[in-house]
Amino acid sequence: MSEPKKYLIWSNEHRGWWKANRHGYTTRTDKAGQFSFEEAAEIVTNANRYSRTPKIEEFMLEAPSHEQIALDLKYPDR
Repeated sequence: MSEPKKYLIWSNEHRGWWKANRHGYTTRTDKAGQFSFEEAAEIVTNANRYSRTPKIEEFMLEAPSHEQIALDLKYPDR
């Protein structure tokens, strides 16, 4: 059985990925928190609910695999 998908959350306001435990932001995917679909959807919904502008402040996307993150770290300029 495969593991459940995990999601990253990008903050346009803070220009970074949410870190684990909803504590801080980072521009590096290897340092970003990985959230369940339900938790990520809750965070994004709550964050966008109070946006002062019509733009989206936070959004979620499926997390890259650990292998992809490792390749990105090994070959950062490709």
